[in-house]
Amino acid sequence: MEVKPICSTELKPTHRGKNKPDGTVVPAYVSWPLNPSEENPNDIKKVLPKLQFTLTLRYPRYFDGRNLEEELNLALWAFEFFGGVGSRTRRGAGAVCRVTEEEKDRPYYTKNDVEWGWRYIKSGSWPDGVPHLNTEWKARLVEVDWSQMAKSHKSFFSEHFSKYMRKNNLKETKLKRVALGAPFEWKHSKVHDRLASPVIYRPLRLREGNFFIVVALRNLGSKAPKANPALVKEFFSSLGGNR
Repeated sequence: MEVKPICSTELKPTHRGKNKPDGTVVPAYVSWPLNPSEENPNDIKKVLPKLQFTLTLRYPRYFDGRNLEEELNLALWAFEFFGGVGSRTRRGAGAVCRVTEEEKDRPYYTKNDVEWGWRYIKSGSWPDGVPHLNTEWKARLVEVDWSQMAKSHKSFFSEHFSKYMRKNNLKETKLKRVALGAPFEWKHSKVHDRLASPVIYRPLRLREGNFFIVVALRNLGSKAPKANPALVKEFFSSLGGNR
């Protein structure tokens, strides 16, 4: 793999002061886990914007009755559509865009390619605790920018958290605002029980334009309290866009 040299950009703390988020490089709602700790306030993280790399693969087309070319193309498809490089990839950071060899700035994939790879994703049995795409809900393409996508996510579950607090006559306590995604029950929530959200959204550059693709995971483990599927589905519906 060949990586082109690029300068890093310092990621300022998400909150320089109360209610003053810094989203100049990465949306504040996405970058908050990268904030320096109280013990190391000068531990400022850096990001690598617009990193470019060339990945070269050599392989036999067929091996032991398997079509390796098709399998590798599917792996690359999944990497671009749902993967990423570095931290916070489930929230859009580290997204990659494959370009054509003829025109280095032209995206390789189109909207139709979303369907091409999706049909290979099977909903068979999986080992417990191995997250995989929820094939009951197809990927949703939304034409918004990164800041707007993060804002929609934050607004949706913050609103539902507030409703929950009012309904149960609770004050703002250590309960985390995790109505969307975090797979544990409200009344018994503990910080140490928190797992990754089943919702993934990330920027996707296609020939037709720039989109955000939103998908959901399932099977986060039998020992983990379950996420609220109705709430996740409601979030999908609130986004609009194409399926």
